[in-house]
Amino acid sequence: MNQQTTILLLVILVMIVLLALAFMASQYLIKRAMRSVLKALRTNNALTAETAQFADDIGLKKKGLLQGSGMRDYKPTALQYFMKENIVRVTDEGKIYLSEETLLQSGMEPKIGSKK
Repeated sequence: MNQQTTILLLVILVMIVLLALAFMASQYLIKRAMRSVLKALRTNNALTAETAQFADDIGLKKKGLLQGSGMRDYKPTALQYFMKENIVRVTDEGKIYLSEETLLQSGMEPKIGSKK
């Protein structure tokens, strides 16, 4: 192998490692956001349709460009996932609440490391 080939292979290897690290970091941040969403819903007692809260009121509103701290906020993504899986439900008024029963049936909580 000549020197150019060695350098090219090294650059490709570094890029693969960086892509793997970026993927693992995003997975970690999404899991952390999922734990944060569950904690926010539980802390604010948004556990039934009667005690449901608006997402804005419990800190789950998507931040604007100028409001962020520079890092991406994964909580809206986590909330959307939970809503898609019916773990977080929406009332007619647009309030949200956590369905503990559906969360338990999904087996999601042990995977994300969340504790009650």
